[in-house]
Amino acid sequence: MEGNMAVQQEHELGKRDSARIEGHTELELTARDDVFFMLIDLP
Repeated sequence: MEGNMAVQQEHELGKRDSARIEGHTELELTARDDVFFMLIDLP
C-alpha cells in the first residue's frame, strides 16, 4: 500500500501497512490522499 487511508472510518492505514478484515458485510475505504492499494477477497 502507498498513501494514507481509513478503513470503516476507524482505522488509519499508511505506507506499507496491511489489514485483515473479517465480519463486515460492507467495507468503507476513505482515501486521505493519493492511494494505491491491493484488495484481495478470499472465501
